[in-house]
Amino acid sequence: MLLFGALLGLVFLAFALYLFIDRLLFLRKATFASAPIVAVTHEAVPNGRGAVQAYVPVIQLVDSHGNAREVKVDTYSRAAIYDVGQQLPVVCDIGESCIEDTFFAKWGTILVSALVSAILLTPFVVYRLRTRTAS
Repeated sequence: MLLFGALLGLVFLAFALYLFIDRLLFLRKATFASAPIVAVTHEAVPNGRGAVQAYVPVIQLVDSHGNAREVKVDTYSRAAIYDVGQQLPVVCDIGESCIEDTFFAKWGTILVSALVSAILLTPFVVYRLRTRTAS
C-alpha cells in the first residue's frame, strides 16, 4: 500500500511538472491585457464527471493587425458575477486561449497537483528515512 501511494504520488508529481512546463510556455507567448467583457454566456461547463450551468465571460481583443476578435475566457462562475462592459484582466495567447489574470488561474492546478503529490509521497519518504537511520 505504501508503494502504491508513492507511485501515485510520482504520477501526480509528473503531472504537476507537465502542467508547470505547459503554463510557462503559454505565459512566454502570452500578452497581459485588460479587456472589456462584450457578452456573458450561460452554458454547460465540465465539472468533475458531469457538467454544471455557469456564466462564461466573452471578451473583445484586438490582434496585431488591428482586427477585433471575441474570445471566451477559460474561466466561469456559477453566480452571475460578470457584467457586460466590465474590464477583465486576462492573459492571452491569441492563437490558443485566454485565462483570467489571477494567481490561482495561472498556478492553482499546478499547486494542487504538487500538494497531492507531496501528501502521497510523504509516508514513503518518512518510512525510507526511518529504515535508513535504524540500520
